[in-house]
Amino acid sequence: MAFSVESLVGIKIMEINKMFRADDVRGKEVKGCYAKINGEHLIIRTDARLVNPCSVIAIDPCPVYYIKGYAEIDPTTLAMQTGILDKHKVEIYGSYSVDGIKSEGGDRVKLSYGIPPTYDILKIEYVNNEEFMDMFVSGWWMRNERENGVSTSLCKTYENDLEIIGE
Repeated sequence: MAFSVESLVGIKIMEINKMFRADDVRGKEVKGCYAKINGEHLIIRTDARLVNPCSVIAIDPCPVYYIKGYAEIDPTTLAMQTGILDKHKVEIYGSYSVDGIKSEGGDRVKLSYGIPPTYDILKIEYVNNEEFMDMFVSGWWMRNERENGVSTSLCKTYENDLEIIGE
């Protein structure tokens, strides 16, 4: 993919220290940093390189650069690493908003609790100042799939009680 120098200036690569997951346009899962460049939604792998073809022919400044190591993605499948593991030590990913629209890429988890053991199925998502039951919440959230089920924030307290069961 080629980009003009002007289009690369000020590009915001989201959450460099966080890993994102999404399906590429062929439906294959990819992981890396998320970026939106010239309207294209991309996952840029951690081993990606910015290639300057002009260095070979000594044009300065170079009008075009290429990114090697990226995948164009379906933004509806985007999910971001939460920093929380499930009981099998697998990283949990949560849905993330893209252009103001929440993606559907977050994990579904089973939360086990109580005696005798019971469980709820919850969808992991990132919320930003969202109203919920007369309060505003921000951060990682576990939204209960049951109509009257309890939703709560995602925190390390639940790591041994959560199990990923799908997306």
